This record gives sequence, C-alpha cells and structure tokens, in this order.
Amino acid sequence: MYRRHRDFDADLLRAANPRTPSETLASLVDKHHGDLEIAEAVAANPSCPADLYRDMCKFGMAKALENPRRKELLGSTRRDWEDFWRYKSGDTGVRLLFGMFDPLLDKERPEAWRLGRLLDYASPKALRDIAAIETIPESVVRLLAADASAATRRIVAKRRGVPLDVFEELARDSAKTVRHAVAENPSAPPGVIEHLTGDKDAAIREAACRHAACPADIAGEFADTEQALREEKIGRLDELERYELLALALDLQTPPSALAELAEYDDPVVRFTAGYHGRCPVEALSRLARDPVAWVRAAVAFSLAATPDVLAELDRGDRDIQIGLASRPDYDEAQQIALVGEVGDAALRSLANLTPYPEVWFAIERRLRAAKKAAREEIGWHKLFINTMAKAREGNAPKNPKIATIEQLFTMRIYARLAPGPLELLSLCAHYLPDDYAANPLVVRHREDGDDLVKPKAFARWKIDEWMGTTEVCAPGVLTNFYATMTPEDAYCQNEPHYVACYSRYARFNPGNDATPEGYRKRHRQAARHASTEILFALPMTYSKDEYVRRHLMHRDDLLTAQYAILAGDADGKVSRPARAHLTSRGVEF
Repeated sequence: MYRRHRDFDADLLRAANPRTPSETLASLVDKHHGDLEIAEAVAANPSCPADLYRDMCKFGMAKALENPRRKELLGSTRRDWEDFWRYKSGDTGVRLLFGMFDPLLDKERPEAWRLGRLLDYASPKALRDIAAIETIPESVVRLLAADASAATRRIVAKRRGVPLDVFEELARDSAKTVRHAVAENPSAPPGVIEHLTGDKDAAIREAACRHAACPADIAGEFADTEQALREEKIGRLDELERYELLALALDLQTPPSALAELAEYDDPVVRFTAGYHGRCPVEALSRLARDPVAWVRAAVAFSLAATPDVLAELDRGDRDIQIGLASRPDYDEAQQIALVGEVGDAALRSLANLTPYPEVWFAIERRLRAAKKAAREEIGWHKLFINTMAKAREGNAPKNPKIATIEQLFTMRIYARLAPGPLELLSLCAHYLPDDYAANPLVVRHREDGDDLVKPKAFARWKIDEWMGTTEVCAPGVLTNFYATMTPEDAYCQNEPHYVACYSRYARFNPGNDATPEGYRKRHRQAARHASTEILFALPMTYSKDEYVRRHLMHRDDLLTAQYAILAGDADGKVSRPARAHLTSRGVEF
C-alpha cells in the first residue's frame, strides 16, 4: 500500500505556499502519488499549473473551487463535469475509461485525487483492477474490502499488507471464496489463520492448516491426519481411482516405497507420473527406462532422481527422451555440449532456450552453420538462432526487437548475456533476465566501476496484453516461460525441487501489476497455449486443477506423448477429445 513520504509535512507547506513555482507544485503531486491532502493544497494554490488545475476540476476536487484564479485557470474549458461522468459511466464509457488500458490512472502510482471519482463511476471489473494495484492508499483498500461484490473483496483478501482489522473482517466474510483467499494469503496474521482452521468449509480449513502462520499444534494434528489418510490409501492401491493414484504419485510426501509400487502399476499414466516424481527410487527408474510403453520412459529423462547409469539405459533416439535430457538442470557444460551432436531438432531448441552456458550456444551455432542452407530456411528457429548470435557478437542487436525475433527464449537470453548493446535492449534484459544480464561482460566492467550501466525497463503493458492474449502469434519466450512457472493459488506441481531449480536461473523479474494471484492466473493460462513455453514447464501444467490451463494446452501439437495420454482421460471433453486426436495422429493407442 501507499505510505506517506517522510517529507510529507514539509512538502504540504510548500504545496500551500503561493510563492512555490508551478513546476514544483506539479512535481510535489507526482512525488506523493497524488496524495489527497497534497493535491488539495495544490488545487487551491494560485500558482497551480493550468493543465493540472483543469484536470483536478474534471475529477471533482472541491478544494479547486477555492482557488482565487479559478476563472483564469479554467479558461474556455468550463463545462458541467458531472454530466461528463454520468455520460462516461455508460457501458461504452466504462470500457474506454476504466479498462486495463485506462489512461486516467497510473497503475504503478495511482493518484489518490483521481481515485475518488473513478471509484464512484467505475465498473465492477474496473474496481477489481484497482483493488489489485499494490500502491493504492489504505483508505481505498478499506473501501473496497467492504464492497458489495464478493469478487472485489476476494481481490482485497489476496493483497499483501492488509490492515489487521480488515483481515479479521474478511476472515468472517459470508462468501467462502473470500475466506479461502485469506487462508491462502501468505501475509495473513496467525490469529486470523487460527480462526480459519475452524471454518465450516473443508477446503478453507485445509488451506489454513497448511499456512506457515498456522499454530504448531493445529498444523501438527492436521499433518498427522493427512499422513494417516495417505498411508491408508497406500495400503489399498488396487482399490483407488486413477485420479487418486495420480494424486499420490504427485504428492511430495508420498514415500519412495509407495512410488516404487506406483511405478509398476498397470496404468502407464500412473507409471509415468510416479517416474516423474523427484523421490522415485533408482531401482524403479531403471525399470521405467525399459518400460514396454515407449512414452513412459521419458519420465526418467525428466526426473532429477535418475542417476547417470539409469539415464544411460534410455533410448536416446526417442524425441521425448531427448527433450527431457536437454531440459535437465543438473547437466554440466560438457554434458550439454555432447548433447548438441546427439539430439534432434525439438530437443536442440530446448537446449538453446534453457542452457546456462554460452559455450553450448556456440556449439549449437556451429552445428546449425554446418547444416545445408536449405535446411536452415525450412526450420525458422535455425535462421533466427544464427542471426541472433551474429547480431550479439557484432553489436547489431535491435533497440526494440519485434515479436517474431524474440518468440524463442534464447533470443533475449543471448542478447542479455553476450550483446554489448544497444542500451535500450539491455534495459529490457536487465528487467526480465537479471542473471544473464549480470553475466554480460560489459555489465561486469561497469559494475566493477560502481555503475549499473542501465536501469531495468519492462515491455509496455499493452504489448504484454497483446502478445500473451493472441492466438495468431507466439508470445515472447521470456514472458511465457515465466508465467508458466508461477502458480500462486494451486501449486499442483508437486515435483517442486525439479521445477524451481530449472526456472530460477533466468525467469525472475518483477512483472508489475500482474504480480497478483488474479494476474498470474490469467497469464498462466495464456502461457499454456504458446509453443514458446518450454516442455519442461508445460509438463507440470498437464496436472493442473484449472481446466482452462488444460484446455489451452490442447492448442499445442508439440507436447510429449505422455501429456496427451494423461489428458486423453480427462473428464473435460474439451480436453480429452483433442488429446485423443493428437494421440491418433502419432499412431498411439489409448
């Protein structure tokens, strides 16, 4: 939330002083996020800039009427602003003024003097947008927490730094979706979480018992009960439904002995999932490496529990196995360079996108340059990779890259790591790829001299909306791979050590106002459909509880055969039908 600046008192006096220059008054309003007291003092000041004054009148600031130069500052723009707002509150006006592209509100620094009028006339969707903005004042947070819409209150319940009394009120909300949001909020205080452990809804009780702030005795009792249920299910595996078996195979607390049993189960989907688990015993993985169903063996290639001896048993001519090996974060530089000469096109692209070693990029470049020119032209990413390496080496990287040139993750990563400029591009790299940017030789030299070279800069919000939401082009890999890994509400990827180890090397940045559960949910769904999202990150999405994520996956034709096999049994026909069609096209029985 917005907190008042330490210079507030002194600046309030300057804002009310008629001798304060106009430019200074405007800067004071901006410095304090449009704090209402500062803004009212400026509005009543005869030195107030005319443009700012007219804007304040437009937004209904009563103090502006006290300005002695009111008529002069308004000039010929006098009008009935109440009629203007009533007209704009219609459906068309709401979309134009209060949507995601709203030009009247700074999403990073929402001005308090504008918020009052916007809250009066905004649509329910716009109120939810405002509730998700991190820097709105506490007064607005309290107002939205009491909104009639449960959807708006739910957004407030997910915020960080909500006042204690607001948390307590939301924990007693009549809507269970709001209470559930509080139970899942990492910043919810212990007392509120303890209260929710006694909620009448089982899902809310479970979320509260899993919360880090849950009292130790309650959390311990819950863990004991859960363990007893887990052991009871393990004792009767033959009686369980597939979804229960998959839940056990994904559960981080499932013991290795049970995973070994699941790895020998009749259902190949269950065997694959057990092998994908990071705690599956080596002996079981060795058996899975020779599984009679070819697509099951790929689980071993993705499992960090697999030893070099087990990996050596795999058929390295299989596409899905190659992708798994190319995606392994535990392979060192020499092992990855060896893969360059062994794997096919799909795995080679994954290796180009994920490798942390520039020498691997150079090895890939040598392989692609050695290929026939006609072959490079047939496979678009080959040409893109060679051009990217050349531009980075020669210092000819573009200032503002086009979508077609950054579809693959490797483009931005190569520029971040190797390009000497231009600075506009490096600003984007500093924001989205801080680890790669920090290893850039030019950046290293500047930091040794105490200079950070550039300030991080994000893509324009409208570009992200357009790229992520499109169905015609593929969104930039730097965006899709980040959002594919972020699941704040339903962390269904139980293979967490594998998951985190892989993406944390490069996918860490501040996505701005998308940094809310609602924003992540939307972007996470969008990322599932884009081919620029690596298989490594699309694989956990196969087990998502969100049917929209699974549906979006079905727009892709490059997934692992195992993923289509898993989704072919989905209860949602919009998932299972296309999954079966993909299996048929690959000649796989199901």
